[in-house]
Amino acid sequence: MTMDEKIRYIELTYPVRVRTELAGLVTAVRRMKAERDFEVPVNRRTVVEFSGERVKQEKATSKEEWDGFFANLSAELLLNYPEHWERLFGF
Repeated sequence: MTMDEKIRYIELTYPVRVRTELAGLVTAVRRMKAERDFEVPVNRRTVVEFSGERVKQEKATSKEEWDGFFANLSAELLLNYPEHWERLFGF
């Protein structure tokens, strides 16, 4: 599978949806985890920020930036919704 095919698969399979805070957080972490697991280059990975009911997706500028966003969102998911974190990370 080429990188473009991987990214297209991720876009179709792991869309970021913001219907509720929980849905937005879960879908953002799931999407970012998929990008990491599929080894998508950092400059093509998504950084997700929430603002009310709107979601802003942009490309990461550095691995540190992406890792920071992913760690923060994952920690928020673990803290507020541990059952959903466990489903995503299988621990």
